[in-house]
Amino acid sequence: MRIAFIFPISDPHSRNKPLRYPISINLGISYELNEDEEGNQYKLITTAEEFGSYEEAEAFLLSQESGNYEIVGVDPFISPVPLEALEDYQLIHSSDGSIEVPNVGEIPAVKIFEYLE
Repeated sequence: MRIAFIFPISDPHSRNKPLRYPISINLGISYELNEDEEGNQYKLITTAEEFGSYEEAEAFLLSQESGNYEIVGVDPFISPVPLEALEDYQLIHSSDGSIEVPNVGEIPAVKIFEYLE
């Protein structure tokens, strides 16, 4: 099964650091694992509940006694779960071209960070 995680490349305040906090609507979902005719597995969402914060969504998740539950977001560019700031990284390139990201604004199309050992 392939699972893709999409994370934003920088914070909305253009401080040239990877994003460290969510700005998103959090959903608690339940799902069933299914398989298509070609044998590819996928998750079919069976229920979804909106929460005002990550903490509320996490409490919902922890209160479930069985089943498949996850916290997801509605915006593929913004993480629905808190992310810690990445330490020891330095911006080494930012493209001249930019893209407009809904709910975030205009950001460089590419940012490359170097790990500082």
